[in-house]
Amino acid sequence: MCCSHSRVLPGSAALFCLLAAPAAAGERYYTDFESFTPGFDTLVGTDGWQGSSAHNGLRLSGIDAESMHGVIGLGNAAFLGGNTAVVPLSAGRTVNVRRNIGIDPTALGEEVVTFRCLVGIKDSTGNTIGTRRDNFEFAVYNTSSQLLGSIQFDNSTLDTASGTPKRNVYRTQWNTALSRFDLVNTNAVFLHDTIQQLEIRINFRANRWSLSLDTIDIFDDLPFHTGPRTRNLGPIAAQLQIVGTSLTGSPQPGDNYLLVDDWLVRTDPPAIPQPTISRSTATGAVTLTFPQEAGYQYLVQFSPTLSGWQSSLPGALFTASTTGTGSFTDATASGKPTRFYRITRSFP
Repeated sequence: MCCSHSRVLPGSAALFCLLAAPAAAGERYYTDFESFTPGFDTLVGTDGWQGSSAHNGLRLSGIDAESMHGVIGLGNAAFLGGNTAVVPLSAGRTVNVRRNIGIDPTALGEEVVTFRCLVGIKDSTGNTIGTRRDNFEFAVYNTSSQLLGSIQFDNSTLDTASGTPKRNVYRTQWNTALSRFDLVNTNAVFLHDTIQQLEIRINFRANRWSLSLDTIDIFDDLPFHTGPRTRNLGPIAAQLQIVGTSLTGSPQPGDNYLLVDDWLVRTDPPAIPQPTISRSTATGAVTLTFPQEAGYQYLVQFSPTLSGWQSSLPGALFTASTTGTGSFTDATASGKPTRFYRITRSFP
């Protein structure tokens, strides 16, 4: 449980807070790939990066120097895809590069996991019926290497009118009845030839996640993994799903590719509900505004002297339905010269 305290002075909006110290948190992994050697197949095996072993040596991942990818100011960046050579049937259609984290965020009290990176997708050259295109994903696995959830950038489904990719962004959702993942359209699209900032935020305790592109919310506070798999944090992966098939029936990708840079994973406890406070000059009501986390229970208590806390304020106990900024108004504060408040947070 965490709490904060505030004090209202007569006719003012002064604030006095005594805050619980947050748990240890911070960066779990970061790379800008500058120390990696440019070339094919140079990502896997460097700095703890792993990959689907069946695709090792097939020139489907690696590191591009700035002179190779051409994005000014980006420096080295990792890539996935871009090679149209036929892949052995035994290798499969999912090309995976990943960096393991290997922790239980909830047990550590750092249940909020943020994964952030720069992403760009280069479309396949040509725009004919036979042009091969593929899909790209970011996937979160547990410490047993079981998939918990993923985001897919669909570059293979074409608009029937224009013949160009629809560029839909999908998320996975566990189908309990069929014990499988389904892809759900987020109704967002990505951009070709454009570097965008992707951010996935997962609260492992509340089992909710959110996605944004360039700080624009794509979805927010949705159930993360509702299946039977243990929710902890193993590898986070970038993946190529090969859609095309060669004349021999083996997988054959297009020359489209994913570019990735500034790969960051961090864990944090939920923000302490440190309030800002204001009093209405018209009614004398006091409003506390504070950060809240969806799925957590909050209780606003008050005391005139700090010698004992009362929980009798109307609506003082509530469960947050969204993550972001919450507020509580004490309409009974009118005429009270001094009143202290504290906010406690717990998980039901």
